[in-house]
Amino acid sequence: MVVKLARLVCLSACLILPVLEHSQFATAQITGSTGYLITNDDYTPAGIPDSATFFTIAPDGTLSNPNQVNTLGTGAGGGYFASNRVVVLNNSTSPCVYLSAGYSNTIAGIEALQQIEAGDFSTSSNDNGVDNGIGLVVNSNYLYASFSTSSTIATFAVQPGCGLQFIGDISPAGLNGGTPKGMALSPSGNLLVVTYGDGSIQSFNVSGGLPASNGDEQNATGYENDNFPGGVVISPDGHWAIFGDDSSGATVEVSDVSSGQLGPTIVYSLPSGYNSNNVLLSPDATLLYVTNNTSGQVSAAFFDTTSGTVSGSCISAQLNGFANIFGFSAALATQVPAGSGSVLYVAENGGYPSTIAIIDVSASGGVCTLTEAASSPAFDENSPSLLSIAVVSTLQPGLYNPVSGSTLAGNSTTFRWYGPPNATAFWIDVGSTAGGNNYYQSGSLPTSTLSATVGGLPTNGSTVFVTLYWMIGGSWVSNAYTYTAFSSNSGPAVMTTPAPGSTLSGSTVTFDWTASSSATAYWLDLGNVAGGNQYYQSGNLGNVLTTTVSGLPTNGGTVYATLYSLIGGTWMSNAYTYTAYGVTASPGAMTTPAPGSVLSGSTVTFDWTAGSGATGYWLDIGSVAGGNQYYQSGNLGNVLTTTVSGLPTSGGTVYATLYSLINGSWISNAYTYTGFNAAASGGVITTPAPSATLSGSSVTFIWTAGASATAYWLDVGNIAGGNEYEQSGNLGNVTQLTVNSLPTDGSTVYVTLYSMIDGAWVGNSYTYTAFNGSGVLAVMQMPTPGSTILGNTATFTWSADASATAYWVDISAIAPGGNDVYQSGNLGNVLTTTVHTLPANGDTIYVTLYSYVGGQWSSTASTYTSGQ
Repeated sequence: MVVKLARLVCLSACLILPVLEHSQFATAQITGSTGYLITNDDYTPAGIPDSATFFTIAPDGTLSNPNQVNTLGTGAGGGYFASNRVVVLNNSTSPCVYLSAGYSNTIAGIEALQQIEAGDFSTSSNDNGVDNGIGLVVNSNYLYASFSTSSTIATFAVQPGCGLQFIGDISPAGLNGGTPKGMALSPSGNLLVVTYGDGSIQSFNVSGGLPASNGDEQNATGYENDNFPGGVVISPDGHWAIFGDDSSGATVEVSDVSSGQLGPTIVYSLPSGYNSNNVLLSPDATLLYVTNNTSGQVSAAFFDTTSGTVSGSCISAQLNGFANIFGFSAALATQVPAGSGSVLYVAENGGYPSTIAIIDVSASGGVCTLTEAASSPAFDENSPSLLSIAVVSTLQPGLYNPVSGSTLAGNSTTFRWYGPPNATAFWIDVGSTAGGNNYYQSGSLPTSTLSATVGGLPTNGSTVFVTLYWMIGGSWVSNAYTYTAFSSNSGPAVMTTPAPGSTLSGSTVTFDWTASSSATAYWLDLGNVAGGNQYYQSGNLGNVLTTTVSGLPTNGGTVYATLYSLIGGTWMSNAYTYTAYGVTASPGAMTTPAPGSVLSGSTVTFDWTAGSGATGYWLDIGSVAGGNQYYQSGNLGNVLTTTVSGLPTSGGTVYATLYSLINGSWISNAYTYTGFNAAASGGVITTPAPSATLSGSSVTFIWTAGASATAYWLDVGNIAGGNEYEQSGNLGNVTQLTVNSLPTDGSTVYVTLYSMIDGAWVGNSYTYTAFNGSGVLAVMQMPTPGSTILGNTATFTWSADASATAYWVDISAIAPGGNDVYQSGNLGNVLTTTVHTLPANGDTIYVTLYSYVGGQWSSTASTYTSGQ
């Protein structure tokens, strides 16, 4: 199945989804972390680069501290549910995240722990994913990318530092006209299984890198009943391929792949839920998680790795916000790389911002439950079209929840741990002294048990000692932890204002609460049902003890408030009810400028409608919500307009509050605007590219015409803001200037372009590197130019050019300057590249080495003979 925001191509049901208004949600750091959840934000072409958002995962699975990492690519804005657009290559020292961008046909590599981009990597011109994106799957040697528009699968060799090198591509096709959708690699790395979304499936031998068909393409058994495999996973033992079907109900299919080929699939129907494109096995392979893409639910079923059978399923309630803040659910990921995974995450698509469901998993004795967490969903403010997520675990062996040293949430606590891979058993003791067990002694536990719920704990604030043991090589290894017992004054925070049970004073209300001695953060939800958040969801507020909520109803109905306190890694709540403000009159509403728009300058006229029953108006404008730092009108009477001067011109957020006097009370409506950005409205230098190395002592500077600029002025100097080399004076509307006598010593050159805006000069600053007259173009060193290269693979190494900021290598077997054999693209400052596609037929090989100097590519040429 395909989901797109704007354009889409699909074989099954499709929807075009609206972009919805949204608000920002505050986040704060939570003590302790088990890793990061990463999204592919999948930006569509709008001048905004695609990005990955890294959420910190708290011990209880809560997501916080979103950090956006921009890439150079542009996303497809939606597509196939089953195509994973973000994948993780885990290793102990520097895990890598790979992110596909379907519109630009690139794949970004990101160093996960540093959260910085390592590079963007292109494929051949044969590959195109603009319609429905690019799916990814990776192991330690190769990354495979399925391109939706071209119906190709590209192979990349994984390089150090999260790099990739394109090797080649193939053009597979489904038996019924489908294109590659889901992909999975076997643990051995020798088998690639592909679904085509048309009912057919196929496997490939990838032991040599490039996929080679195993000759087993077939229609899945469910095809006869319109069940089309979409997502696919392979069991950790490499025995079974499990498919999630695009279907009107919820079905999965299992194929035996132990022979190295696909066997006929066996169909298993789950009892409820609609659609089942996305599937994921729990880390211990005992639970199969299934996304019910179109009913807003998640299912789980027990999986037997010996027989490959599926049985005993359970399903969640409809997830929070379905059909309200999201319309589809998609990819799955687990918090912990062991057991059931502890917490399950689900990507949610169909609103802006996109959301991520957080689901607590419990499974025992053939019975499972899926319960959405109180902190769910988390909002991805950076994504308008979230379909894919992945998790990088930083978890170390030991107890991770509750956080060691924290205060317990009550007299019963569930302790969760993660053990070393060579452990053969666990044991947990809980007592009032170090190493004691007078509160609890588990006895020996199998490695499949990764938690223990302990009751009867003290509630007097005393120290609780916990010892976790694991058996390694026949000996018990101990790990000690301490906690503070729950006490009466360490419970969740209590609401003080408004008084619980009272009638709210309007549509905007400030809520205040007491501090809990044990809480490290707070969260407030307001809705029209108990526990709901239809009116407001604060997100993690950290240690803040107040929040102001706007947009509350004024119909006299019941408003439900839930105040959460984060205690010992667990969200504990107190619930309250209020009566909404009841008003037959209505306050004035801002009409001009349009709410949410960009202001036109430092002086703006604000207009509003007359409120029903309003006898006066008052307008405040400030730098914070409810503030009046920029303007305070006072009581304007029945006037419906006012002109405000002195507004900021730096492009920041401007907050406007329009008050209406109704029945003796000031009732407010709040609005936000983006301030006029004077600098952004001025000219912007385009040539030479900012930060580039200049091409010589004489350079022509070219800039765009600023939307609000009436004249320009250019200064060039050897210090920031200086004009030692050039001071143009007022140039009028001219948008270029040639500057002579620039230095040629490789020093820094400072350029300031001023634009006359509203009678004032507004500057944009740039730096360049002067041309280095002593620089020498890079030349090829190895293999020695003129020599014979044996075989298809060679590593080319060249000298460094002191003035060059990047290099590029083209190789041809036809003519000098060509790239029919290899095109490296921009290599940055790298001085070597390995090529795997050289001819070995005795022909001449033409190599062109480019150096990027002074904003232009200059080249040196070498020739070789290809050995037989």
